[in-house]
Amino acid sequence: MQLFDQISSTKQCSDKRIRLDVAEIQETVAKEVSTISWTPTADMLADCLTKRGADFSKLAKVVEEGFCSAITKC
Repeated sequence: MQLFDQISSTKQCSDKRIRLDVAEIQETVAKEVSTISWTPTADMLADCLTKRGADFSKLAKVVEEGFCSAITKC
C-alpha cells in the first residue's frame, strides 16, 4: 500500500514501526500542521537520483530556483 493510501485508510499496516510513523503523520495532518497530496510518478523529483535514465531537469530547476510548489507543479 502506498503511503498516501495508508494515511487516508482506516486499515492498519502489519509493521509496527510503519504504523507508528503513519499515526504521527495522520496526527500532524489532523492538527493542520502539514498536508499530504498525491504526486504522480512523472512529477517525482527524486526519481533522477534513484532511477537510471530519469529526467533530471525538474530537480535541477528546483535546486536553481530554491523552491517547489505542488500548486505550480515545479
